[in-house]
Amino acid sequence: MGVERTMRRLCNTLLAGLELPSSATTVDLFAALCARMSQERSRRVTFQLVHFPTTSSVSGLWLNLDGQDLLAVERHTDPSHQCVIFGHEVWHMYQGQCRPGGQEAVLATRLLAGKVDLESAKDAVLRVAARTHFDNETEEREADAFGYRLSTRCRPLLRPSADGSRTPRDALARRIEAALGHRGPQE
Repeated sequence: MGVERTMRRLCNTLLAGLELPSSATTVDLFAALCARMSQERSRRVTFQLVHFPTTSSVSGLWLNLDGQDLLAVERHTDPSHQCVIFGHEVWHMYQGQCRPGGQEAVLATRLLAGKVDLESAKDAVLRVAARTHFDNETEEREADAFGYRLSTRCRPLLRPSADGSRTPRDALARRIEAALGHRGPQE
């Protein structure tokens, strides 16, 4: 099956019949999507909104832990960008794109301190690094495309902002759209 078709199918699986209250936030959305991914993967999938150090280029992580998956998404960014990050990490998880490495282990360990048994997370933390350094540009482009696709599809499910739009749009969101060649809503 082609990548586009796989992305479309995964989006449809995650969003089919998904109903959220009109006051839904990204936290509500991510919890519902994690529940769907838990069913899809037959294992627990959870998420955390966290603050990544400003000295790092990392804004999201997927950790493949014993018996569960953990998605970490930058807390200090707008909801539309959080959705793109969340979708990006979901794609890596769905595709099993995590290779050996170690440079981001310190970041991930600090990030998860007190949240996960670090001994059980050790191997997963060590596998994060290669992906965060864009060693495989194709995988990163695909993950970005899926993140944007999922974000676009999720926009109507989120609480409207003060101006009536579903999520705030800023210069960063517009740059992401331009980089991905976005030409309108994706199905």
